[in-house]
Amino acid sequence: MTWIAELILFGGVLAAVEAGSASGDTLNIQIGNRFIIEDGGGSIRQFPFVYTFDNDAFVSFSEHGDAATVHNVDGMRLSRDNGAGWTGYHRTNDFYLSSLVRLKNGTLWGMSYVTEWIDGTNCSCFFQTSTNNGDTWTGHVGRVAFPAPAQNISPYGGFLFHRDMLVMEDGSLQGPMYGTYATHTKYSSVWVKSSDGGSNWSFVSTIAHDDAVGGEGFCEPVVARCADGSLLCVMRIGSNLPLYQSRSVDNGLSWSAPTTLPGVNPDTTYSVDPSLCLMSNGVLALSYGRPDNKLLFSLDGNGETWGYGQNIYSGKSSGYTGIREILPGRLLMVGDEGANWQNPGAYRIWGVFVDVTRVPTPPTPQGKLDLASKYRLGQISVDTDMTWTDASYPDAGVAAAFDGSQYIVRNPFSVEKMRVNQAGDAITYRSEMNEKIHRNFEVFSPCDFIAAITQHIPDKSFQLVRYYGWYSNKMRGQRNKRAAANAQAVAGTALAVIDVSDYLPRRIPSAKWRELIKKVYEADPLLCPRCQHTMRIVSLIDDGDVIERILRHLGLWDQDVRVCSSTGPPASAHRELVLEPWLEDPLPDYDTEPVFMCANG
Repeated sequence: MTWIAELILFGGVLAAVEAGSASGDTLNIQIGNRFIIEDGGGSIRQFPFVYTFDNDAFVSFSEHGDAATVHNVDGMRLSRDNGAGWTGYHRTNDFYLSSLVRLKNGTLWGMSYVTEWIDGTNCSCFFQTSTNNGDTWTGHVGRVAFPAPAQNISPYGGFLFHRDMLVMEDGSLQGPMYGTYATHTKYSSVWVKSSDGGSNWSFVSTIAHDDAVGGEGFCEPVVARCADGSLLCVMRIGSNLPLYQSRSVDNGLSWSAPTTLPGVNPDTTYSVDPSLCLMSNGVLALSYGRPDNKLLFSLDGNGETWGYGQNIYSGKSSGYTGIREILPGRLLMVGDEGANWQNPGAYRIWGVFVDVTRVPTPPTPQGKLDLASKYRLGQISVDTDMTWTDASYPDAGVAAAFDGSQYIVRNPFSVEKMRVNQAGDAITYRSEMNEKIHRNFEVFSPCDFIAAITQHIPDKSFQLVRYYGWYSNKMRGQRNKRAAANAQAVAGTALAVIDVSDYLPRRIPSAKWRELIKKVYEADPLLCPRCQHTMRIVSLIDDGDVIERILRHLGLWDQDVRVCSSTGPPASAHRELVLEPWLEDPLPDYDTEPVFMCANG
């Protein structure tokens, strides 16, 4: 995997870039036997589409000839057991569903391929809904508006719905149509949107158009959401001509220039009516045909490279196929055994199970990333402002910046996860699924992308590096102590005398109590009444016997002053001065705990 690593060291920036490729997985593909889903006998059954929801599978198909007619009666087969049995059958007018999705409220919603002409810029469309999981259906009529007049192909509307409408995050329905504008000579594939459940549709963007392209132009588009969150559209340009693809990284607002399928020879992708399916194992599958019915796979899940081609059926067929994942890792592919212009004799819709297993390549053992060696070999360069040198270490140099690089085992940024759109004005970066934003990709403008990948670079003077081992504060302190001890041993046994006369304690007691007494009583409790000099506290005595001996020695014990060990009111009613001990507080708060109390009787 290509990676970019950035090391911040000694105030400088060391940028190291290493290019490589991830070991690719492989696919194990097992193709089952074909089975019949619908046997029409001599009645037309052709052009199938397939859809799956939970254990249910729906296969819709045309029961009318390949002609421009409207309000046809078409059919659908239904399986409730993951395709094992196909007992359900429904047919009605306007029921050729080329798209079937489940809305956020659980309703099944299907759009008919056929539209009906109103005028050059408007056509009618026909869609079906089911609130009981496909047991019964209700038909509806909608309207499509176009930005420019379409060619009159009445009774068809100017444009037709074709494959795989999507339910977007905002609840709107969006998807592809194709048709021809009055001023064009060939088909255009376009992207349309409905915000009212399919009743009204408006033009959003053109997926692809080029009157100079071969064949019929870009038509029969199919769109799928890829593993990186982008939309991939694969289109037909004509029978016996290669498929083309285009991509949108902004949910259909703009599309890249169409190209043939990358990774395969275009001559092997001749097709009509492609079908796409992103599988749960991250593999993107593509079915196509005419000639034959085939499969291609994209291991990257995005259609950036296609391969693993499989030929599924080579008999008589219209070439129209469909695929859906019916169980994890198992595709259901459907096709037909002949179109009405081929006179097949018996019309059948068939199915086949294709098991697709992703086989991971064993990971390369995680070793140390030796940037120092790569630097010495000239494989990477160093750009740093580190200028420190030490004569004691003559071999030291800028390569020392790599000392910790060998421990990098996870890259902060992967080039393989980044993709720039064709116009160069948007960048998509994909990663693991984010549970908060419910997607595994983010789309940036170029400036926003640069800001995002450089936001980890700290501001000037901001400490980002933490030092461990040899460089840790503890180890440096121990080295300094040993160095000092060694220096003392060399100098002899002389002891240095440290002057502590100016030493001040870390915490000096507050003088707030003294200032408060001076403010309240206008007297300084530490001012000597004899010499008027400031007194200092020598000691605190709270032992009654000691206090009595001191007072008797000073001749003060007989002056009606005594020590009272109780804090309650005086026992006698005559006037006396009560002196309470200071207990354990050398500097009591005299605002709340008075020490001297006078009883006036």
